[in-house]
Amino acid sequence: MRKMCFRLLGVLVLCTFFIIKSGAQPLGYSYGKIITIYASQVAGPSDLADFTMVLRLTDPDLRSISNGGKVASINGYDIIFTQADCMQSLFHQVENYNPVTGDLIVWVRIPLLSTSVNTNISMYYGNSMVVAATGSTAAWGATFKGVWHLNENPAGIAPQMKDGTSTAAHGTSNGGMPAGASVTAKIGRGLQFDEVNDYIQIPDINYTNSFTVSFWFRVWENSGTSYQYMFSHNNYAQFESLNAYFAESGLSYVPDQNQLKTNFQDINDATATSALDAGTGWWNNVWHYYTIVVGNIGGATVYIDAVPYSYLSYLGGNAYDPPSDIFLGARADLNVTRFLGGMLDEVHI
Repeated sequence: MRKMCFRLLGVLVLCTFFIIKSGAQPLGYSYGKIITIYASQVAGPSDLADFTMVLRLTDPDLRSISNGGKVASINGYDIIFTQADCMQSLFHQVENYNPVTGDLIVWVRIPLLSTSVNTNISMYYGNSMVVAATGSTAAWGATFKGVWHLNENPAGIAPQMKDGTSTAAHGTSNGGMPAGASVTAKIGRGLQFDEVNDYIQIPDINYTNSFTVSFWFRVWENSGTSYQYMFSHNNYAQFESLNAYFAESGLSYVPDQNQLKTNFQDINDATATSALDAGTGWWNNVWHYYTIVVGNIGGATVYIDAVPYSYLSYLGGNAYDPPSDIFLGARADLNVTRFLGGMLDEVHI
């Protein structure tokens, strides 16, 4: 038995591995382990249905055979997941696999993650017959409109930043982002922006007036007299727009200095640039998790690290379909004073 720790959307999840006895695994698979997710470590007042969970582990057994491990494919293609009884396959999407170290970051779609009963799933590997990728965009349910891990090389062939969902809204890096802009981030690799001209442009996608946008950010410097934009879908203060950004410390308007601000407007909202402020101090060189939830219980709520910081009941009651592309690290109009100096990771809509 081996105890491992994983991250479940920012919540520590303790899991236990048990070796599966020979003969229990799917046809062609030589090895397997049961992963137990403790109910006490699942956050929330109720069970999580159809939940996509990230697992990160390093296990010598997950090294490739050529590196002394038990995984047949050098790309990790023969790593799969099922329900604990081996009867139902689970969709998964590999974010990173290292055949030398056995390091694996993978998103697995769980039909039901219980807050009261431990959840068991099985991981299998060691099948030399598997020569193609087994991961799938189906790891993300129909409610996901876009998932960008931001773990690709920004200097590669465009579009570099792949959308993990079936929407296939792949993002293109701009500003001459070098390969070195791909950095160790919150979950695997992420992107570092230079505050000069770096940004990612994602084709416009449609989502309704009930939605969630979330991402990890890490900003270590907020000096200046302008703004640093992390997420922009349509230009600031336009109808049908969403913008999340930092107001820099030297702004002439003192109440805004250092605020993490969100400006959201549906097709009929009046401009409200300050009511969704999340406070100051978030540019402290620490990873934080930004989320805005619109419409599911009425209004708009901004969370930082799963804590609600601002709420407006009158926002988000009307149609919402921004007419522009999505920009990460810049404002939608590419204003030269609105670029981000910091890191982003795991952008989900």
